[in-house]
Amino acid sequence: MNKNLVITVRPIIILVVFLILSNFFSLFFFAKHKWLDSRYNDQYPFIEISRNFIPQEHFIVNFQPLRDDLKKLVQEASGQEISLYFEFLNTGANISINPDLKIWPASLTKLPLAMIVLKKEEEGDWGFEDKLAILEEDKNDKSGELFSRTLDSLTIKELLSELLVSSDNTAFNALMRNISVLDIDKLVSGIGLEELFTEEGRMSAKEYSRILRSLYVSSF
Repeated sequence: MNKNLVITVRPIIILVVFLILSNFFSLFFFAKHKWLDSRYNDQYPFIEISRNFIPQEHFIVNFQPLRDDLKKLVQEASGQEISLYFEFLNTGANISINPDLKIWPASLTKLPLAMIVLKKEEEGDWGFEDKLAILEEDKNDKSGELFSRTLDSLTIKELLSELLVSSDNTAFNALMRNISVLDIDKLVSGIGLEELFTEEGRMSAKEYSRILRSLYVSSF
């Protein structure tokens, strides 16, 4: 046999053998997982199938020790308005202490604003390098340091960073001034936040958890 032909054919043979073995192992693992799915579905037809592949120790259901500790902290802070809601997303187990008490949200409103801004960027209305003017009326010295800087404008990216990292009120005001009621309505209807705020602007911890859950599952 010609030596050059052997050199040419050998890599082809190796490749064919590799592809055959790859297909064999793929079929084997597919069949194994398919059997597991079938067995699990037969035994527990109403339970989420993914639980079969997640270690059960990760599905904590007993939060009583944490519940006791949190209740103690709330009792020690008597005289203060406290609304607490904790939910373990893997199981739905939760801890509620005055979960529906409406309190002033303060800087908690900055997170949904950031989500609105990112949605506008995602849909192409804004770009991270687009600039927004910083007006004198935007400046606020209660949180953050932008108010003390001589600025005419900042990029969307810079404003978001100041908003989320430094909880900057000036960044909040500049961004808030440039979004519309329709932008807010899109967030409200997309996550189901119709009951989030009272007419006075107060909110409960349980309703606010919808925002964090939405971020966790990337639903907005």
